[in-house]
Amino acid sequence: MELWLPWLYITAAGPLFVGSIWLFWKKKMERKSAHLVIQIVGRITSPVLFLATIFLLLGVGCERHSQLIGSPDGQHVARVLVTVGSAVDQDYSTVIVRRSWSPVWTKAYFGIGLFDGRGSIEPLVKWLDDTHLLIKYPETNGYPLDCATKVGNIAITCQPHR
Repeated sequence: MELWLPWLYITAAGPLFVGSIWLFWKKKMERKSAHLVIQIVGRITSPVLFLATIFLLLGVGCERHSQLIGSPDGQHVARVLVTVGSAVDQDYSTVIVRRSWSPVWTKAYFGIGLFDGRGSIEPLVKWLDDTHLLIKYPETNGYPLDCATKVGNIAITCQPHR
């Protein structure tokens, strides 16, 4: 799970709770109407936050990711995310790239991925130099589902391997 996800809760729920508390303590507003506003805000935000929390907890359990893979100059990082499939489905992986100072990721690869339970994650990602990223994906069904040729100023090369 990325570090910015808890801030999503604060950004979404914070103003609603602060606003309802402000209305409750405001001298001009009657206590009964302030109580009604707090109930309405609580009834709207509680189910939304509960469902978002359940979704995030279930999603984190099915996703494995590699450590950050930094470019030689330290300006960019890449990460491999593997979504573990079910008994009738296979594992899919996504390679994402971002500038080292930015919280925004960009997808460079999506296709077949492998996670063996011992920590080995595929596809294999390697920086060739500061602006070239090599992605070696498992050769199972041929081509990846989606492989970008360029992300920002980073050239992406996808190659199958056995």
